[in-house]
Amino acid sequence: MERRTYTVRNRKELSAARRLAAHARWANTTETERSEHARRAALARWARVAAERESGNGGTAAA
Repeated sequence: MERRTYTVRNRKELSAARRLAAHARWANTTETERSEHARRAALARWARVAAERESGNGGTAAA
């Protein structure tokens, strides 16, 4: 498999493209929609941490 290397310029363009995509994704959402998404994301993180602790896995999320 060919390994992809990024120049500084390519990395900057990639970061800019990701930033623009994130802005576009949230552009037409309301504050309520954004806060609901954040709430669900936090609950999912907490559930993952709890599951890892129960399984004795530890994992990176338990840190």
